[in-house]
Amino acid sequence: MLGVIDLSLRLLGKLDVVAVANFAEALEAIGRRRPDVILLDRMLPDLDGLEGCRRLKADPDSSTIPIVFLSARSDPADVKAGLAAGADGYLTKPFDPVVLSQHITAILKDRDEHAGQTARKAPRGRRRRR
Repeated sequence: MLGVIDLSLRLLGKLDVVAVANFAEALEAIGRRRPDVILLDRMLPDLDGLEGCRRLKADPDSSTIPIVFLSARSDPADVKAGLAAGADGYLTKPFDPVVLSQHITAILKDRDEHAGQTARKAPRGRRRRR
């Protein structure tokens, strides 16, 4: 499945993709280069995806990176659990690569707009009157 996701996003020309097979590899990849977004499966070979999401959101180095679950677990309770764990989105398999790309684009746009609003609201030093 990693190959399909990787190829889909590369063909859309939207993202530079780093695919990993488990949570330990994900942590290594995040440590080497901070990603713009993390696509996370609920069913990882070395850790439950919910726990992985909680760990990433609890770590100051990765807490602001948007996380989108991409999972075969499509029950509404599963979706709610993913969002409650801190995910910014939850898409189910099978997925449409265009919808995935649009979802990621929307999350990144929202993040960038929020960052711009935060910068505009930042307090400025007092100016002296002459």
